[in-house]
Amino acid sequence: MNICYLNFDDAFLKSSLDVKPELPIYAIVNSLSELSSVNKVQITVNGTAEAVFRDTIPLNTTFERNLDYIGGEKN
Repeated sequence: MNICYLNFDDAFLKSSLDVKPELPIYAIVNSLSELSSVNKVQITVNGTAEAVFRDTIPLNTTFERNLDYIGGEKN
């Protein structure tokens, strides 16, 4: 298992995009997991995984590719 470790500053937590909180996370994870050397992604903020993205997604885990969040608009 190959884990890609990413460390952002706290501006990452203050994202003001008008999308579901999962979308930015899985945009990153799915993009990185396209690389044959990456199976999981660990995201930290200022060196700690104890942060919570948009008060809903704890970062104290590794994330795996999830294609549920890609695709076009649903009618």
